[in-house]
Amino acid sequence: MLFYFAKATILEPKSFMNKDTLKDFANITKAKNTFFFYKHNKKVYICIVSIQKNLLSLFVTLDNLYIKDNINEFITSLLSEYTELLDIRYDKFDFHEITYITFSNLVYSSWCNEFTKDYDETIRMLKLYDVNPRDFDESIITKKTESEIISDAKNLMFSDTLLLEIKRIYQGTKKPTCYGHPVHYVVQTDDKERQSKVTEILLSALYANNRVQSSRYSTLLCSSEYSRLKDYESIYESNRGGTIVINYEAEKEVSDNHVYPDTELIDRLSKIINKYKNDVLTILILPFLSSDKKDSFIERLGSMTFVPLQEEIIYGTKAKRFLKLMALNAGVKPDSRLLNSSYNSERAYCTSELNHEFDRWYSNKLKSNIYPQYAKFDESESITKKIIRRGEAYTRLNALIGLDEAKKVINQALDFYKAQLLFKSKGINTDSIAIHMAFTGNPGTAKTTVARLFAQILKDNGYLPIGNLIEVGRADLVGKYVGWTAPIVKAKFEAAKGSVLLIDEAYSLIDGESGLYGDEAINTIVQEMENHRKDTIVIFAGYPDKMEQFLNKNPGLKSRIAFHIPFNDYTPEELFKILELMISDSKMILSKEVKDKILKIFEKVYQQENFGNGRYVRNMFEKAKQRQASRLIHMNIESVTRDDVQTLLPEDFEEEMNTLPKKNIIGF
Repeated sequence: MLFYFAKATILEPKSFMNKDTLKDFANITKAKNTFFFYKHNKKVYICIVSIQKNLLSLFVTLDNLYIKDNINEFITSLLSEYTELLDIRYDKFDFHEITYITFSNLVYSSWCNEFTKDYDETIRMLKLYDVNPRDFDESIITKKTESEIISDAKNLMFSDTLLLEIKRIYQGTKKPTCYGHPVHYVVQTDDKERQSKVTEILLSALYANNRVQSSRYSTLLCSSEYSRLKDYESIYESNRGGTIVINYEAEKEVSDNHVYPDTELIDRLSKIINKYKNDVLTILILPFLSSDKKDSFIERLGSMTFVPLQEEIIYGTKAKRFLKLMALNAGVKPDSRLLNSSYNSERAYCTSELNHEFDRWYSNKLKSNIYPQYAKFDESESITKKIIRRGEAYTRLNALIGLDEAKKVINQALDFYKAQLLFKSKGINTDSIAIHMAFTGNPGTAKTTVARLFAQILKDNGYLPIGNLIEVGRADLVGKYVGWTAPIVKAKFEAAKGSVLLIDEAYSLIDGESGLYGDEAINTIVQEMENHRKDTIVIFAGYPDKMEQFLNKNPGLKSRIAFHIPFNDYTPEELFKILELMISDSKMILSKEVKDKILKIFEKVYQQENFGNGRYVRNMFEKAKQRQASRLIHMNIESVTRDDVQTLLPEDFEEEMNTLPKKNIIGF
């Protein structure tokens, strides 16, 4: 749906311009508004907002599918027809597109001036009652020439993907109107400002080429906390003819040691996107290198085509050239501090990080050279770093219960990396750093949780530019036919560039016979570990005995693993602390008599084969809540207090069955 504001000068004053007769004219206008609405099959609604002296103001709303030929000519003809119906003579209408919130305010003003019906009734008649302006942000596309758009894209220095798409948009003959959307877009960057600029540049090009009807676009934050999908559909309905920018920031669902995207939310949202694919252009904004979210959307939108626009990863001397170009574009001469001290030539950067490095240098340049009176003031980030030293992830790692050996080795890995940087700063040559690891431990010992925190720690301490965790298993690496596996493995390494690649139960790649698919996967993994030693960390995870056999079978793989980190089973006391933490997070409490019973259960089960550790504790807690619910429901409901609901008693806890598979079931 499109919204316009129009104004014109009245040429021949009528009796309605007298205050005494204006009210009568307003009443007649209400009836004629309705007549005009139904005459155009409820596709067009035009109404006067105000008449002040000889200035006439109106709003126009129309269904995008009702537009015939050139949109400006069509609106001009509608305004002419409407004013003729009201017997108003005017000079010339000036009109422009407006946002929904502006339209809503104009409806309210029109109602106050008695030119339209009740505000709620009008909004409901236009089927916009479920649209809440507080649920999304709106903007109007800036009209620019082709040369201005290309210049903006070059100055942004996002990646070649953006410039190539701009050129594709301008290819061929400009169509007289929009015929639908041959493609939609996925933009991947973590920089909020660059997200907005890429969207503005892209939409300016599309609007200039009649690829979208409306210059209005809405940006909505999609998160697992905001799941009113009916509202999402209402927003899409109100934006037919325009663009929806979905900034997807849904939290991941965490279940024990495994992390999954919010698949239910993505599934339902994808159905709405697909439903409006021909009437609404969708731009998905996703985190940089977030292959899991991107794949989750794409696999649900198979009939749609998405053009990926992803910021670039830059290495070595190219990063230096990037910084130099930014300085020259800003009209400032680059110096050695920017080109040699602002970045680490041994690591990879995404363009938004280099942009951040430039901003920091430029700020210091302003303070030291141009406005030296501010040189003593620290930047906000420096103040923050004095408070947060190794980062929040490091604090969270050390707060985890148990895992003393794992924490010790991870600290050694961090110290090793920092030592290499120190040696380099002293002019001592060192080999390229590769901190590949092996995590060995039974299920439920927090291997994936620690891997995820370690990835963030590496980013916080300047070793990795992205710091995501990409988790894969055999099914994600081995192809169906001969020759398929190597490209799949290489693609996973490409997706994990700048992050950590976690290969779970890596020993399942062993086929039992040489030369089969698993061997192809392992050989490619070894090759890619060497190729990506500067920008990707690989962590192999699995059972201790199976991991040892796996690594011993492949000396080339074993030699590339710098750190072996054992994840020991939790002691009964540690398991109880984990349970206490889960209960505290759920705003519940344990009765004093519970501890002895639970410790006895833990002492009995934790030595059993395939004991689930943290997973066992979570399962016990969930079952305890179920037993508590059953216990309370059989009490006198009137006598149940808040304390009863929050408190778990000894009878709520029992030894739970082990549901984990046996260790010796490996392979295919």
